Amino acid sequence: MLDKIDQQWLNSFHCVYENNSFKRAAELLGLPSSNISRHIALLEERLDTRLFHRTTRRVSPTDAGEHLYVRTQPLLNKLNDALEEVTQYSQQVQGQLKVLMPDSPALSEAVVSFCHQHPSISLCCDTSISPKDDLLDGFDIVISFQRGKLTDCNWVAKEIIRWRSVVVASPAWLERSPAP
Repeated sequence: MLDKIDQQWLNSFHCVYENNSFKRAAELLGLPSSNISRHIALLEERLDTRLFHRTTRRVSPTDAGEHLYVRTQPLLNKLNDALEEVTQYSQQVQGQLKVLMPDSPALSEAVVSFCHQHPSISLCCDTSISPKDDLLDGFDIVISFQRGKLTDCNWVAKEIIRWRSVVVASPAWLERSPAP
């Protein structure tokens, strides 16, 4: 039966019921009065019962109209609440994020900052200096210190930061191994 009833018909029905007026319902819903009348007529036709007593001065629900309102009002409220809750998913970043990264103080600070900015994300971090290919499965993000192209073509690389490289050696090592 539900697949034969348009949601807008029920919205119009509820608005007429709550305001005892087709005209007021039309104003509140931003529709022409003729649309509200048509919605109620289609709903009554589909249900094969009259939902409102109508006179030139007054609109009042029939017993069937009263019953329909009482039974559907909580459902429409729950449906509206559910739709409102779902819209929050698109407005807020949330969920679980699994990250594999080097154990680095600089990255730790970035992780803490990220967690403060996105409290609805459950961050699961694992550390590895140079992750092996067999460790990469199951992670959403892998941060590594690397040069050149990735060996696994299924991953997408994005340079986050470029650090200047320097070569260092102790004086003792330089004495044992002179520069070329």
